[in-house]
Amino acid sequence: YLKMRLAETPDGVMQQRKNDAETKIDVRKLQVDPGKEYFQALVQPFDLFNDDLYRIVVVETPSAVYFWKDMHHILFDGGSMGIFNAQLREAYAGGDIQSESYTAYDFALEEEERQQGDKYAEAEAYFDKMLEGRTATAYPSSSEVETSATQSGTLHKQLNASVSEYCRQYAITPNSFFMAALSLLMHKVTREDDIMYTTVSHGRNMMEMMDIMGMFVKTLPVTSSMDGKEAQEERFSEFAGKVHRQYVDVVERDFYPFTTMVERHGVRPELLFAYQDGTYSSDEKTEDN
Repeated sequence: YLKMRLAETPDGVMQQRKNDAETKIDVRKLQVDPGKEYFQALVQPFDLFNDDLYRIVVVETPSAVYFWKDMHHILFDGGSMGIFNAQLREAYAGGDIQSESYTAYDFALEEEERQQGDKYAEAEAYFDKMLEGRTATAYPSSSEVETSATQSGTLHKQLNASVSEYCRQYAITPNSFFMAALSLLMHKVTREDDIMYTTVSHGRNMMEMMDIMGMFVKTLPVTSSMDGKEAQEERFSEFAGKVHRQYVDVVERDFYPFTTMVERHGVRPELLFAYQDGTYSSDEKTEDN
């Protein structure tokens, strides 16, 4: 699938299979180890209709072999990154790499079919009701911004364990827990009874999709309504449960294009929430996080 090209047709832009195209890997030999600047210079824009949408460079030096890749996001998501890296390690170890029996092409055809049936009409009605009269919520700006301030992207082990236990107790996910916390925060700082922002789903909702390459991430709306009295009386567990149930309902209808929601309701998202479990940057200490 990584050999896929985009093509303009009378019916619009389509994916074009290039299964038999040559796999292009640029092998280079250097006498010294390259620095970050060398690899950064390899990052160049893609011509969507004339370029391969992947680039792979192998750099050999007397002391090391470097593997560099650049995949366009239109055909490669975070899940694909994990799958690619795992299969690359397996190949280096001499293991067998299984060919995909179900591909992103198959998914695209099935999703196109879903968008022609009764489920599409039901999803459209669902999102029309959800977004009617809504405007995107923006986080209030501040005239005092600490440009040098940083925020940690991880949780301490003890806090993470507490959140996990809370989620098990109330049958929600950590994603829904933090989404509910963000919603309450937005109600508070904006003083608005009705809020709307966006989140994402990995889009891999079938077992056949767990180990395939492709871009499946979906943008989804989140809405919340709460007046002052509800904010005082409703327990967080009840509120988080409502957020969780809405997220489940939205994910079940993630085949409905967010671009269509924008066209029908004029929503222009200002805030996007994404929860990534177990993600660390290379320079973070992970012993307690």
